[in-house]
This record gives sequence, structure tokens and C-alpha cells, in this order.
Amino acid sequence: SWAEPLQLVSNGPYQVRSYAADVLDLTINPHYHGHFQGNVHAVKCFFRDDHQAILQAYGRNQLDVVNLINADPDTIARAVSLYGREMISRPRWSTFYLCFRCDKPPFDDSRVRQALAYALDRERLAVEGLQGQRTPATGGFVPPGMPGHSAGIALPYDPDRGRELLAQAGYAGGSGFPAVEWAASPGGERVISFIQRAWLQNLNLDLKPVDMNWETFIEKLNREPAQLSILAWGADIPDPENMLRTTFHSQDGINVPRWHNDQFDRLTDEAERVTDHAQRMALYAHADRILVAEDTAVLPLSYDLDRLLVKPWVRLPVTPALSMSFSFANVVRLDEKL
Repeated sequence: SWAEPLQLVSNGPYQVRSYAADVLDLTINPHYHGHFQGNVHAVKCFFRDDHQAILQAYGRNQLDVVNLINADPDTIARAVSLYGREMISRPRWSTFYLCFRCDKPPFDDSRVRQALAYALDRERLAVEGLQGQRTPATGGFVPPGMPGHSAGIALPYDPDRGRELLAQAGYAGGSGFPAVEWAASPGGERVISFIQRAWLQNLNLDLKPVDMNWETFIEKLNREPAQLSILAWGADIPDPENMLRTTFHSQDGINVPRWHNDQFDRLTDEAERVTDHAQRMALYAHADRILVAEDTAVLPLSYDLDRLLVKPWVRLPVTPALSMSFSFANVVRLDEKL
């Protein structure tokens, strides 16, 4: 009952006026005394899955902003053809990644994890597997658009180096590599198929995913994560602490990979205490490099993008924080034009 409109406590510029299954009404919070940008005093958010109807309503000026984050590529293409000049694309604080179970063979050997990373062309994955919906993760786990992003630190596509490392780990030509549990959630078939083909072609590893419904996938992730999983993490705040320490610290983090690296823990612990911004970012950059390049506990695959249709009379702030603000609803109606 604490989430009912009359009881919900808000500390931002808006508060909930009413909420139903598919409509959320926001109005100005009279108790908010911070800086208020703009002149929008009420916002109505609609939750819809029918993108054709959404685009038609937008074309009739019945909607001012449309979030296409869950739209399929055909819908994106149609939106671009109809309203391309009103389309905004910007980084979203979210990273799509392959998670290794680092406390169990064969992925307790960093050479195996790195071999699989070298054998995957993320540039091609973004085009063929993700159909241009996301950008290839060629940097660290901290995504672009967030302070502390480290561009270009990911292991490059180098199948020869991958085969060399796999041989060093005792699996030359893929020989003797054990069967592994790969949990596959719904909706990722195209990505998983691309990764399967890459590992088979480049490393002679034929790894089979196990299809699971969403409920089973989440239950397993919380109870006993599989040896391989494809996951996504979206930040709650624009700070690398929320992408690194919260997620992968061996004692205080969620730590789905069950990974323990003393240096990573020390760096993120120190960054918690340091008040100098540049020093904090340097510590997190070092920790990010350990995570994805030096020890490769996870393999970032892509970074998320927000795609918004925005009417010309709506002016949006330039900060990527907007992507978080609009991520909760598909379509938005502003009661007062900007």
C-alpha cells in the first residue's frame, strides 16, 4: 500500500497523481524546492506494446515523446522513415554482457575466459546479432555516457590468440573441453546463435545453451548461476561504483560470476573513500580493466541505446540522465507544451 498515489512519498519535482495498469499521471510536487527546469507541470505516461498504434498516435500529435527502447528493428526502421528528423539516439547506462562462472571449471581458468573473448567479433555481433539496436562493447564494463567509461580496453577480436590461450589451458583445438551449462533466457536467440557459431568456427567448441523461460532463468540466477549466462546491468546512478563495486565486489557486490580478485576489491574499496573525482575515476578505470581485460570475469557484448521520438516543441536536457527518466514508460503526453 505504500506505493498507492496518496501514500507514495516523492522527493523530486513530480509526484504521482494517479496510477492504473497502463497509465501513470504525474503532477508538480508542491513540496519540492530544488531547481526546476522547464515549464511542464503535468506528465501522462502510457504503457503500450502496440507500436503501430503508438506511431499513429505520435503522427496525430497525441503524444509528445515516445520511447522505442523495446521496439523491434522493423518498428525502428518505420519510425525513422516517418519521423527521422525527430528521432534522438543516445547512450543508456546499461551493458549487455556474457557472464562466466569463475569458481567452476573450465571457467575458473582466466585463459579459457580470455580465449572465448578473443574469438568473438563484437563489431559483427552488433550488426548481425543485435541488428544495430546496440553499440559494440569495445571498452570497459562502465558504458559510454557515464563518467569513468574506458574506451578501447576490451580484448580485441583475435581468433589466433584465442586458440593459443585455449591450448595453454589444456584444450588444444577444443579437444577435451567439458560440457558446460549455458542458461539461455527468452529473446536472445539471435545473439546466442551468433556466439555459438563464432566459438565453433574459431575454437572448435560446440557449446549448447539450455532454453529457459524467464521465471526459471531468474530463479536459477538467484539460486545457483549457470556456468554461462547472458545478462544486462543498468545503472541506478551515473557513477562507476554502481557498475563495478555494486555488481562484482567479492564480498559486498551481487557477484553473479562468483569471482574473487583482491586487487579489484581493494581498488573499488579505495574509490569508495576517495573524494577527489579524478582519483576516483582512475581507480575505477583500473578496476574495470582488471574485470574485462586482465582477468576477464565477464565479457561485455554491447552497450544499450535509448531511441526517442520527440516533438519539435519539446526541449530535452542534454544529459544522458534523460534516458533513465523516460525508461519507465513507452509513451508520454505532456499536458503543457514547451
